[in-house]
Order: sequence, then C-alpha cells, then structure tokens
Amino acid sequence: TFQVGDVYDACALGRAECLAALERYDTALEAFAALKERLVERPGHPFLDREAIRLTVTAIGESLLRSESPDLGIEHLRFALSLTEGADEHAQGYYLSRIATGLTQMAAAGETAEAASAEDGERRRALLAEAAEMFLSLSRVQANDEVAATVALRSAVENFDAAGMTERVAEVLAEFAKEHPGS
Repeated sequence: TFQVGDVYDACALGRAECLAALERYDTALEAFAALKERLVERPGHPFLDREAIRLTVTAIGESLLRSESPDLGIEHLRFALSLTEGADEHAQGYYLSRIATGLTQMAAAGETAEAASAEDGERRRALLAEAAEMFLSLSRVQANDEVAATVALRSAVENFDAAGMTERVAEVLAEFAKEHPGS
C-alpha cells in the first residue's frame, strides 16, 4: 500500500533481504541497488543504514563466492564496494582484494576444465585481466603500506602475464620503477 516515502523504503529493504533469503540473488541485488539510489537522495534516512546494507550484501557475496555462483558473489562484492565511502581505504582494499582473488579463482577453475574451448580461453584471459586491474587498484589504495602495495602490484603483473598482456606488464613495471627507483 505504500507507494513512496520512508515506510516504502523500509519495505523495499525487507523485500531485498527476503529475496536473498529465497536465494534469488540476482533480483535481490537489483533491489539493493534501488535502495542505494534512495541513500544518495537522502543520506540521513531513518530506516536505511548504508553500513548495514553494505554488510548484508557483503555477507551474501562472500557466501556466493564459496558456492557454485562465484560470479554472482563478485557482483555483490562490487556493489558493496560502491557503498564504501571514498575515505574508507581499509574497506575498499578488502573488496578489491576479494574481487580480484575471486576473479583469479574463477580463471583457474576455467583452466582446469576438461573441455576448454577457444571461447573458454578468451573468458579466462578476460577474468585474469580484470583481476589484474583490481589488484592494480588495490596497490593504489594501499599506497601508504609499501609492502602490501608491492604484493598487490606483483599479483597484478602475474595476472596480466597469465592473460598474455605483455604490453600491460611492461607498462605496470615501468610505472613501478619510476615510482620506486631504488627497488
């Protein structure tokens, strides 16, 4: 009966959570995405808590990463990443790391599949390239921690190399050498 307003938003949150409980994760993600728009429009919403929604979507994403739907888990984690505030480097680092690791694991699973076609190989390379970009973003987010940033950068280079993107490997290493000449 509620078409607009705060109570409608609370009902929409309940609907999103129920869809997730019913394991209709793709529809639930769409419902959570609609709530994000309401959070942007009204930051001090009385019934919608950005952090609670982020944590709920994170829990769903983590569960899906360990299931037969890791790609859907990654989409949930991407959405949770979009809910982090720009200054929350720790949360951003967590999501970038989990997404990159999930993409790498999906690529590895595709590599071990027995009937690997050319299309499968292309998908694997795309997953590795995307994982590499996530690791590269992670190294930038962790710029204050040189050891962690270097580990993330190394993972990016390894994934670019595994994807057959030697030009990108050279670009990343050249950028690293310029930023860290003594390394």
